[in-house]
Amino acid sequence: MHMKETDLPSNQEHLLYTLCEFSIVIITNLRKMGINPTPNEVTAYLHLWHVIGYYLGVTEEFSKRIVSENGAAALFVEMEKDLVHPGEAGKEAAKALLGNMALRPPMFWPYNLHGAVMRKLVGDEITSSLGIEPTPWYWKMIASGVLFNVRLLHSSNLFVRPRIYLYRKFTPPLWVVLSWIGKRISSRKGESEEKGGCQFERPRLGPDTSKKY
Repeated sequence: MHMKETDLPSNQEHLLYTLCEFSIVIITNLRKMGINPTPNEVTAYLHLWHVIGYYLGVTEEFSKRIVSENGAAALFVEMEKDLVHPGEAGKEAAKALLGNMALRPPMFWPYNLHGAVMRKLVGDEITSSLGIEPTPWYWKMIASGVLFNVRLLHSSNLFVRPRIYLYRKFTPPLWVVLSWIGKRISSRKGESEEKGGCQFERPRLGPDTSKKY
């Protein structure tokens, strides 16, 4: 593929940051949910994204820094300080993303539960910088319950036959129950059903096809 004179080359720093988000960030958040991959699994997963980085155009000089967990984690923190400065477009995109997931299958989580889980996994600083408002205390508790549920069911799977798939069978119903509890509390406090705390109009990222289903 040949570049035209008007084309702009890909920014290596941005490509590498994106590569980190699909590699080390996944490993880090799995650990936050109580799911600890084995060293071999981590090495294999990071190697996979190292290879993908090659095909994306990330040079070996940079992509080799994600082949180890510690190296990738340090690199991501270093790059995060330089690159994560969300503007208005980024804030609108973040709200649109959470808004379009609100009350949608398979979990039917309200907007505030998505926001509370986001704070648990990403952290308060980045979540606030994206314009996501702090959630009421009960959504924080429900988010903790969701993550505990993930940890509990994952641990249970270690002691049963793999084909039972406890995680797949019981996680969705439990998450729906936790979401229902939060919505009941929200309704008693006079919050809107979808978001909780203020009126919220779901942003549209494309044509509304919901009527087809």
